[in-house]
Amino acid sequence: MRPLCPRDNELWSERDDGLRSRLPTMLVFASAAFLMFIRALVAGIAPFPIGASTLDPTWLAVFSYLAVGHVVFAAIFFLAMTMERREAEQRSFALSDPLTSLLNRRAFGDFAQRMARRRAGLREPLALLVLDLDHFKGVNDQHGHDVGDRMLKAFADASEDSVRPTDQLFRMGGEEFCFVLPSTTLDEAIAVAERVRRAFEAVKVETRDGITASTTVSIGIAATSFAVDIEFLLAAADAAVYEAKARGRNRVVVAEPSTLLHGEQDAIPLRRSA
Repeated sequence: MRPLCPRDNELWSERDDGLRSRLPTMLVFASAAFLMFIRALVAGIAPFPIGASTLDPTWLAVFSYLAVGHVVFAAIFFLAMTMERREAEQRSFALSDPLTSLLNRRAFGDFAQRMARRRAGLREPLALLVLDLDHFKGVNDQHGHDVGDRMLKAFADASEDSVRPTDQLFRMGGEEFCFVLPSTTLDEAIAVAERVRRAFEAVKVETRDGITASTTVSIGIAATSFAVDIEFLLAAADAAVYEAKARGRNRVVVAEPSTLLHGEQDAIPLRRSA
């Protein structure tokens, strides 16, 4: 028996990719297998081409239509799967940051809309972290943008190793990141933020001069247990990260609870990294 080709078990091994055409394709193959099973059971009494008895033109026509129909539908659904997978890859590329492989700001907007619909009327804890690398402009100026890019990638890798599988990580632009922590209390969010801060504090990036570059990260946290717009949480956490920088950087600061009780018209405007 020949070894399986990479595509032989594609229908089953990659069944979690959410392609709508996967189930119809599997049903076509299941139907073909069922027909072959029935054919084997009646092979001794059925006419050719179903069985081994004398050729019957009617049965030949029926069998031919069934065979051709299965082939046509299988080809159509395989083509649909290919197109769906390509669209999914393009959508994933559009929503991811090519440097860090994290989700980008556009993906954050889509995620915020979904969370708003999901959390409407619910009382469930939610925490949001805004993270801004300290003195990142100095890293670029002193060591070059190549080192800066590797510093961003190192931060993303350290963060992914420090958060939980359910946490959503976004690069919002430049050296600013946002982590959304569903079903997370304030104390749990602080623990996650401290893990990220300590992990990145230990990161060293080699430069062309044979020395190592390093920096730290300031983190702002906004947490709530009621239905608050995520964009509003983002503004509150962004204000907290600027407070962390004002206090000396390389620290975690929690947004004042009172800022989360105001309406969105009173939200602190989102400020950009310096």
